[in-house]
Amino acid sequence: MAPLARYRWATRDRNPVYLAGHGPFDEGRPVYVGKVGVELSVEQGYEANRFVALTILRTLKDELGSLDLVERPLAVTNYVNVGPGLGDSYMTVGDGSADLWAELWGEDVGLCARMTVGVSELPWSVPTAIVSTWRIKS
Repeated sequence: MAPLARYRWATRDRNPVYLAGHGPFDEGRPVYVGKVGVELSVEQGYEANRFVALTILRTLKDELGSLDLVERPLAVTNYVNVGPGLGDSYMTVGDGSADLWAELWGEDVGLCARMTVGVSELPWSVPTAIVSTWRIKS
């Protein structure tokens, strides 16, 4: 899948791999659109975040040739497009990706340092985006 603007999906300098912001896109089109707490529920935001985690795995496979070379996520920043007055409940949106990776690699490896930030806008009105850093096997 080609980037949606002028950048690379992944940058490698030996180890780790740094991934650009990924949103819930398939074939260049957003699968989920809207603000969490307005057009989408927190649960739908969670599902959108989980979908983004799958797109990240696709990028890693494309970059590395195989997911067998992935050792673990190191750090994740989740951005959540939130409506006014949602409070802190948007924090669980980032559990979508964390839960998927913990299911795949177990909690000791799949969970990593994480931050979830509520923002007033994201490109193409997607509800969530993830920037991540991954350790790969030597």
